[in-house]
Amino acid sequence: MFSYYEGDSGDFIRRDETEYIDSDYSQLLCEIVEAEIAPNARLIGSINYQWVRVNNANAIMVTYRRTGNNFDYSIPVSCRMLLFQDNNRFVKMILSDRENEANLWAEDFEQVIRSFEWKN
Repeated sequence: MFSYYEGDSGDFIRRDETEYIDSDYSQLLCEIVEAEIAPNARLIGSINYQWVRVNNANAIMVTYRRTGNNFDYSIPVSCRMLLFQDNNRFVKMILSDRENEANLWAEDFEQVIRSFEWKN
């Protein structure tokens, strides 16, 4: 899933920048994750995050596990959320799969991530 947001110049950091993730920033990332989890699912374990470089941009990669939404709730779902920023633009990319099917999607997901590139 991709979401694109546009703001005013300077609303977001530039694509080549990073920021220190302090406790307030960490709390914001947790709130973003919680907003993505459907009411009939729940978070499993902790939320992890790190800065990564994808082509011409830095992004925060947030990883977490949750219960399933519509199928067998006992099968955990692995999720990766990448948050890309570029001055007045913001992209949220979410990739998730049931853990018992991870081998089916791993290469495709890596290709999706590597395909992201900001266009001027």
